Amino acid sequence: MAIRPGRALYGRTERRADLHIPLAALGVGLLLIATGLAWRGSVELRYVAIERHGTLQIAGSALLAPAEVEQIERALDASSDVAGFAAQLTVTSQFQRGAVIRPVSCVGVEPENRVLGGYDIVGGTDLKPGDFPMVVIGRAMAADLGVGPGDYIRVFKPEPAPCGALVPSSLRISGIYSGGGEAFERHVAYIPLRMAAHLLEIDGAHKVVVQLTDANRAGAAAAALRETLAASDLDVEIRTWNAFSNGYKSSVVVLVLIGSATLCAILLLGVHLVRTSFAQRLVGRSKWLHRGRRPELASASN
Repeated sequence: MAIRPGRALYGRTERRADLHIPLAALGVGLLLIATGLAWRGSVELRYVAIERHGTLQIAGSALLAPAEVEQIERALDASSDVAGFAAQLTVTSQFQRGAVIRPVSCVGVEPENRVLGGYDIVGGTDLKPGDFPMVVIGRAMAADLGVGPGDYIRVFKPEPAPCGALVPSSLRISGIYSGGGEAFERHVAYIPLRMAAHLLEIDGAHKVVVQLTDANRAGAAAAALRETLAASDLDVEIRTWNAFSNGYKSSVVVLVLIGSATLCAILLLGVHLVRTSFAQRLVGRSKWLHRGRRPELASASN
C-alpha cells in the first residue's frame, strides 16, 4: 500500500512526459519554420526595394537644377561604392484612350543609363536610348485602357493652358510590364526623361537614383556622400533603400517577434525537460528505497 502513490505519480509523470515533449517539440519546429519563412520574405522584400527604388536616392528640398545634378553626378563618379546612377523626373498626370481616363504617375528615366528594375516586359519592348514620345505601362493599366504595344494614348500636361484647358500630348506604347502588384501596374508608367521634362516644361530632376556595388554599405556610402556634397555647399537629402519599403520594415518586425517566440519556446521546452527528468529521477529513487527496505519493515507498514 505504501508504494502505490509513488507508482501512480510515476505513471502520470511518464504519460505526461510522453505527451508534452512531442507537442512542445512540434511547436518549436513550427516556430523555426515560421522564422525561416519570415527571414526569406524579408530578403525578397529587400531585393525588390533595391531593384525598384535604388540603394540610395539623392533629392533636394525642391527641383534639382541641371548644375546641381551635374555636381551630384561628379561626386558619384568619384565614389568607389557606386555601381550606377540616373536622374529621375516624375510627372503626375492622366492617360486617356477614348472615353477612358486613368490617373498615372509617369516616372521619367534615362533609357541609356537605366539602374532600376523590379519588373518584366511582357509585351513589346522596354524604353531605348533616343526614344521620346514613348511609354512603358503596367499590365493592369493596359487592361483598363484596352491598349497594347504600338497603340497611342493621350497624356495631359500637369499645368493647364492659360485658357484653363488641359493640354494633351500623344505617347506611343513601347512595352507593357508586369511587376509590383496590380495597384503598382495601374498607377506607374515609365517615360524617357526628356519626355518628362517636356511635359513639365522644366529642366533638371526630382532625384538621382543610385545603385551600389554592395547594398550592405548603404549607410557608410550615404554618410560619405553627405560629407562630400556638403563640402560643395549642396543642400540635399540622401536616403537609403530601407526608407522606401514599408513592407520590409514590417517583415523585420514580424521576424523579430517570431524569433523571440521561438527562443522563448526553446527555453520553456528545456525547462520542461529538466523538470520532467528530475521528477522521474525522484520517483525512481523512492521506488529503489522502498524495494531496499527490510522485509519486516515492509510487513509492518502493510
